[in-house]
Amino acid sequence: FGATENINPQAEWAARVHPDDRQMVELADKACFAGRSPRSEVEYRLRHKDGGWIWLRSNGMVTERDASGEALRFVGTQTDITDLKLAEAAVRASEERFRSAIENAPIATALLDLEGRWLKVNDAACKFVGYQQDELMSLKFQSITHPDDLKSDEESIRQLLRGEIETYQLEKRYIHKNGNIVWALLSVSLARDEAGTPAYFIAQILDITHRREMDRLQGEFVSNVSHELRTPLTSIRGSLGLLEGTMSSDLP
Repeated sequence: FGATENINPQAEWAARVHPDDRQMVELADKACFAGRSPRSEVEYRLRHKDGGWIWLRSNGMVTERDASGEALRFVGTQTDITDLKLAEAAVRASEERFRSAIENAPIATALLDLEGRWLKVNDAACKFVGYQQDELMSLKFQSITHPDDLKSDEESIRQLLRGEIETYQLEKRYIHKNGNIVWALLSVSLARDEAGTPAYFIAQILDITHRREMDRLQGEFVSNVSHELRTPLTSIRGSLGLLEGTMSSDLP
């Protein structure tokens, strides 16, 4: 409002407080008036003259009371924090998008602390190793990593923490809840805070169990075929040697 507009400030303010915030503001003021709280501090929405909503931070206190303790004078400030609230809302929206991206990713994705405890896992990660989310969150990755693969994984982690590499990738085995071995292509990077201090690990775990099984079957097939063909091929080679050698003169 303009300075020359004829309005009742208190009545206008009361009429413009957001309905969902009115009780909160009134309770904070009453607690301060009654002496139950030294200050009345609250953030609330107020309808602007243009019809939109702005955010205000109210900070008031009783500066004078009568002999019986009743509040006589109350002073305070109203600070416009609309830009701050918009920035906070943008951050929350960004965090929500990040959370949704992890939870709905088709590839197993997880966040782990620097000790290897799972901080956040999506459904694909739980399905890959067969654990419920709360079960997996109570474990460290070391406890479900195949012992033969643990040393190389931990050495890569140490290199990440020392800043020698920015990310690493390896094929490793996990122990499924049912005891089976499942293979994964693991990709890990390190997130740091604003000061550059290591904060947590970001891991993507691609299930390659089927591919590894196909590789194993192919290897067995080649090995079996080689074994089965060795004996007849040896006989054929010997016969050809005879034809090419001592018997060659008797052949047309």
